[in-house]
This record gives sequence, C-alpha cells and structure tokens, in this order.
Amino acid sequence: MVSDKRYQDPKAKPPLEERPGIKAQHAVFVALQDHLSKVMTGWEVEETPVGSQEDRAGVDIYLINSSSRETYLLDISFKDKDYTPHCVRIRDDWFLRNNDGSSATTADGEWIFRKECIQSLVRAILPALSAAPVRRRR
Repeated sequence: MVSDKRYQDPKAKPPLEERPGIKAQHAVFVALQDHLSKVMTGWEVEETPVGSQEDRAGVDIYLINSSSRETYLLDISFKDKDYTPHCVRIRDDWFLRNNDGSSATTADGEWIFRKECIQSLVRAILPALSAAPVRRRR
C-alpha cells in the first residue's frame, strides 16, 4: 500500500499565511479594526496582502485618519526593529492560548487577540505615529 502523504522536508518553512508572525499580525489587524469601529475615533485600518510588495517592504497595516487621509505605516512584529520607526512591538501573551499552550484559533484557523490587551496594543502603536505620515495612491 502506498501512503498518500507526501514527504515533507522538516527544514521547509510553512506557507507564509501559516507562520506565527503572519497569524499574529492578522489578529492584530482584526482587533484594531474592531476597536476603532467601536470607539469611533475617526481612524481606520487596512491590511496589506501577505507577500505583497508592501508586505515585503515592512508594511503590514495602514492606519488612516478618515478625515485628513493621513496614513501611517505599521510593521507588526514580535521583535524590536531599531531600523524602522514603523515597528509595533507585540507580545505573545496578547493572544489567546489553549491549556496545552498552543494558539487558540477561530473556526477558520485565525489567531485570537485578547480583548483586554487592546489598550496595550494602542500604546505600542503610539511610537510609530512619531514617523511622518505618507501619501498613498488609491
């Protein structure tokens, strides 16, 4: 009998969408989008496509002032990035975990941001706002 499982190189990296950093940045985007819509601050967010030119340049999320259209770049990361003023340093404990320590996920496999950590996220974004806003072509 031939196994239908294909050989997988143990050193092979998972697809981009399955990497922890990507799952975390998407969970941050969803949490931030939900928070901004509830508090009606006049700000909105747009997520860049994984693997896109923007993503490869370090832009994960655009934070946009709805009235002025001023746009700030956010680079979501578990690591400090001294070389970019757009880094938003996130923490692993901002995401829900199962009892076994694995990441809790939605039915479609997305990580879940802990609602009680939203103010910590907002504070982590503030240093990125010291960089000049950018103009985007739409």
